[in-house]
Amino acid sequence: MKKLLSIGLFGLLIWAPMAAEILYKPTNLDSSQPVKVLFDIDDVILKHTWRKGILGKSSIMAQAMATHPVAVTRSLAKMALYKMGYKYPMFDELKTLRKQKAVGHQYINLFKKYNENGLAALTQEMMRAKSPIAGTVSIIQKLSKMPGIITLGIASNMSKADFDHFSGHFTAFEPALVHVVDYQSGDSDKKPSKAYFDKVITKVKTQAKNGNGTTIVFVDDKSENIHGFNEAIQADSSVQFDYVGIQFTSPEQLAEDLQTLGINVATPVAAQ
Repeated sequence: MKKLLSIGLFGLLIWAPMAAEILYKPTNLDSSQPVKVLFDIDDVILKHTWRKGILGKSSIMAQAMATHPVAVTRSLAKMALYKMGYKYPMFDELKTLRKQKAVGHQYINLFKKYNENGLAALTQEMMRAKSPIAGTVSIIQKLSKMPGIITLGIASNMSKADFDHFSGHFTAFEPALVHVVDYQSGDSDKKPSKAYFDKVITKVKTQAKNGNGTTIVFVDDKSENIHGFNEAIQADSSVQFDYVGIQFTSPEQLAEDLQTLGINVATPVAAQ
């Protein structure tokens, strides 16, 4: 029988987050039962280095001006005219993408459509300005040394092109359990849509012989993605695996929640 073991982790938007809160305390996993641990990538495994600095968006703009001054200056000028009433269709489409919560690759395609190659290059650079979160990497390394019980997978909205770019960080993951979005081939289904998670479920069922007797542990920093995965599971009558959703706030919290599940990864290296 399917069941949701959801770990909701909330923190105030202040300098120091609150301690993790477990909304549904799961029982220890059966040590003989295979576990598939699926990770999101952005803000879970990799962090955006463009977000550094106490100036926030101002810091990002300063970096953008330093690396692509002509493209940024021209874009700012057009934006000022647009706000004064001049027509620039690109900005209308840009608003639509923002409402749709589009990802970087979709913005790049838009900029290329209007021959804004400088903005496209800047966006690509920003998307790939990422570095590993040390504590999460430590956890992944420990999980990868539990063969036969733990299998690692990916469920991310990252584009396939960017995933290939960062492939050196994902050698511990089972290729058959990796699902990213191949935008260049026309795939546009993203988390938290049911269509996206149906594809992930299909991969799990194939890799785990229909998923019977398997527990899925999904680690994501967004609660809507965790709930979306659960809803897709509940809608599929052929699924016979248990589901644990962990909302990521820090490597230390993740290690504690895995410990609660009976998966001992000890205390990871603090995130940098």
